[in-house]
Amino acid sequence: MVLAADGGVAQQQVAASVGSNGSSLTLANIKAPKNGYAYIYISNQSNNDVYFDNLQAGIVQGNIAEENHYYAYGLKIATLSSKKLGDIYEGSLKNNYLYQGAFSELDDETGWTDFMLRDYDAQIGRFIQQDPYTQFPSPYTGMANDPINTIDPSGGIGIPCPGTSGLAIFLDNAVHAVSRFLLNNASLLSKISIGINIAKTGVFVTQAIQTSSMINGQITSMQVGAAAGQTANNIEKETAYWILYDGTTVNIYEGTYGDKESSTLIESLAGTSGGKNYQNSGNQNVSQKGPVPEGDFSVNLSISPRNRKVSYSDDGQTNQDVGIQQMTDRKGTGFNAEWGRWRARLEKNNVNSSRDNFYLHDSYKGFSHGCIETETRLFYFFLSLHDDGVSTIKVKVSYPNKNTPTNGGTKNLKPIVPGNVKPYYKKYGYPPEAMGNKNYGKIPVPPAPYKYVPRQ
Repeated sequence: MVLAADGGVAQQQVAASVGSNGSSLTLANIKAPKNGYAYIYISNQSNNDVYFDNLQAGIVQGNIAEENHYYAYGLKIATLSSKKLGDIYEGSLKNNYLYQGAFSELDDETGWTDFMLRDYDAQIGRFIQQDPYTQFPSPYTGMANDPINTIDPSGGIGIPCPGTSGLAIFLDNAVHAVSRFLLNNASLLSKISIGINIAKTGVFVTQAIQTSSMINGQITSMQVGAAAGQTANNIEKETAYWILYDGTTVNIYEGTYGDKESSTLIESLAGTSGGKNYQNSGNQNVSQKGPVPEGDFSVNLSISPRNRKVSYSDDGQTNQDVGIQQMTDRKGTGFNAEWGRWRARLEKNNVNSSRDNFYLHDSYKGFSHGCIETETRLFYFFLSLHDDGVSTIKVKVSYPNKNTPTNGGTKNLKPIVPGNVKPYYKKYGYPPEAMGNKNYGKIPVPPAPYKYVPRQ
């Protein structure tokens, strides 16, 4: 017998003696564990005639917004699935936690499942676009042709389901494969300082696990991947790239730091610094309003920016932090209209100013209180360096003269992202207008290893 509290049989007996006004019987807190039918009836188990009147049954809806059942390859079983209708207070209910969890959304127009990298047709169990990683002989294979034991969180690389022995085997093989590669190619890595903690629990991040973007929180609890605040493989590698901000442009150079004559200019991005009416290098010592002061800075690239989001204080201000962060609102659902999609902290190395707390970011407002407002694509340049094992990049701020304008025309500038990340924007897009109090679309982060493609 199933207990009444769990949706089983519930009964209540009338008193042996009832007055002329009758007796009220109430059954409360009876749960319905799943969709189905409730049978309500009255039974007289005595030898006397009994009269019943005014029998009422009421149902209070629970908090389940939607219940879905799927065939193995993701086609919804309509007869077993149901969805709650929003009342006048809830309006239309939206549920994005569908096939494979929160990794995909259903496209209402095509009926396909929209993963980050590709669209998936559950009717045929195949992806619509080709696999960017060519993991299987057929580039359209879905869930490794084994949806019971395999998931494909991004539409990129299929991995064994968390909690299965297959995942442990997968990690064990991946760790040992990396170990063999490092041992067999030690000469190639002689100039790189490497500190790798290889264990069968999977501390080393493989490309497939990074693509998973942490499956339903279970991967995190299993300690798969680099610990917070560390690079995937703890590689510390110097880079020949450096950045120069001259008041209107953020210039990426390759060569000797600080010597732009002997260095090669890779790309120039728009850059603005200073609040309204203070965008001039002569105001660089004006606290909270002037442009970023001249000097030598650096950006910490050792911490992966892929799943690193800004935190907030109790009064709603963003907390200061090192490295690169994705800028979300306090709820974590939208992006910060004041900062943009991301920010990178500028650490002071040799700066003759008491001012501090400077960042590079991409808000497209046309002003910034001491930080450098630049273009979205710089995030992908930093991401590429991080994936290449670079831990730090140097940034120089140098104005041509004492009265250099520091407005580089970033206001309402349409973001132009690298061509090899545009496919990741297919469902998020990026707004043609990018200012005011509007939230930005999400900034898609491609799986590792990402290689930046400069603007031509």
